Amino acid sequence: LAATGRTVKVLTRRRERQKSRLVCPTVDMIECDVYDPASLDRHFAGADAVVFLTGILNESGHATFKRVHVELARSVSESCIRSGVSRLLHMSALNASAAGGASEYLRTKGEGEDIAHLAGGSVAVTSFRPSVIFGPDDSFFNRFADLLKLGPIMPLACPEARFKPVYVGDVADAFVQALEMRETAGARLELCGPDEFSLEEIVRETARMMGIRRLIIPLGDGASRLMANMLRFAPGLAIAVLAMPVVAGLLGTLLPAFGYLPALGGEHLTIQPFKVVLSQPGLLRSCLFALACGVTTAAISIALVALFV
Repeated sequence: LAATGRTVKVLTRRRERQKSRLVCPTVDMIECDVYDPASLDRHFAGADAVVFLTGILNESGHATFKRVHVELARSVSESCIRSGVSRLLHMSALNASAAGGASEYLRTKGEGEDIAHLAGGSVAVTSFRPSVIFGPDDSFFNRFADLLKLGPIMPLACPEARFKPVYVGDVADAFVQALEMRETAGARLELCGPDEFSLEEIVRETARMMGIRRLIIPLGDGASRLMANMLRFAPGLAIAVLAMPVVAGLLGTLLPAFGYLPALGGEHLTIQPFKVVLSQPGLLRSCLFALACGVTTAAISIALVALFV
């Protein structure tokens, strides 16, 4: 929007988290309570259009699906009417439906979308239903990338779920174009990428792009529901379960290092193995030699690169 010459006002709860956008001269980052109707009225006054992008993937504290997707959508719609805003662009989600959504996320997204379209008055509403959005710092691919880092084994819920990922830049372009095309008023537009993938294919491709090899275990329906509920209500516990193979591997390495190896008679933890190693003659000289070799090799590598760059 800023690139088209428009002046953009962004309402946020924490202005300092958006430092990268503060340098744009036509973008005004304003910290405010978006749940306060009076605050919305004050900032919507004089605006040509309002873009509603608020949404969450997981509930936390007061940030529930109902409050964010439904109650805030209603408050924004009502404020648009009171403030005389003529255009409202509403971010929904693919397959969102108040009555038939497959999850609470999709049901509340659908309810918020319906509220926006029923705003009435002089507000022309267009809603967008994107598939999974990807781009820098996205909360989908990066979440799975973080999970893949936890260990060599990754249980995967709903591996056959299908997605048509869409690039964030294309989604932004669709919003900008809708402002120019009045005929999109009242429309509910689905935004999808050109290719369709299963979740398992997406996760395997993410691992390949990261340059790591992981054993991905597809889960059945029952186990998938259990994992989904764990991620929703106890994400820390879910991460702990995924990290168990890593912890087991570390213990299998550390315990023998401290002398605990029952198969060879080691029944107690002790630092004696370290004392034996440190008492070896020439150990310090060997360590210094290894350090010198590492530094020298790195210096030679940098020098060779510098010659060809």
